[in-house]
Amino acid sequence: MHGIGGLLGSLLVGVFAYASVGGHDGLLAGDGKQFGLQLVGVAIALTYAFGVSFAILKVIDLVASVQVSRRVQLSGLDEELHGEAAYGPREADEPVNGLPVPVQESGRGDQSHVPDTSGQNPANGV
Repeated sequence: MHGIGGLLGSLLVGVFAYASVGGHDGLLAGDGKQFGLQLVGVAIALTYAFGVSFAILKVIDLVASVQVSRRVQLSGLDEELHGEAAYGPREADEPVNGLPVPVQESGRGDQSHVPDTSGQNPANGV
């Protein structure tokens, strides 16, 4: 949200700039130089943000895993961390992306389970 707003705001400075306000004209005033400078600045900021974020995640990954388990990926972080579904109730045997999902009933203790699909193809229920 903030990254997109900052990116667009920075680029639009190069579009709407007028020399009478900031000393340089933008695209609408007939000069593309300021827009080019803004574009270079945005590219540098994106490269820096990606590089630093990547480096931080790599360092964290050396100490602790930044990826949750497959079970948590399938059930969702909201259910794992908060004990509730973010997008409404789901039936215990309702597959997600064709895979059976462990479901925890809220308020009834730990009743997580994976539905029995022995002899069935979870993708099509046969």
